[in-house]
Amino acid sequence: MGILWMGAFALYGMSATFLGALDIRRMGPAADFMIMTADAGGSIDRRVEAASRSAKLLLSSGICS
Repeated sequence: MGILWMGAFALYGMSATFLGALDIRRMGPAADFMIMTADAGGSIDRRVEAASRSAKLLLSSGICS
């Protein structure tokens, strides 16, 4: 999982350089989508079940905002 995570950031960084100078407001949704996808993956493979109730509440409130 760590190798895939590092690979994703490497590809993201390479892609960003090919896109050139972009406004930071345009890059925000891409980063948000990566975080939400990782959170959804954790929910699907049931890693979230071991978390405390407050951590689950914080996660769900972050996704909903």
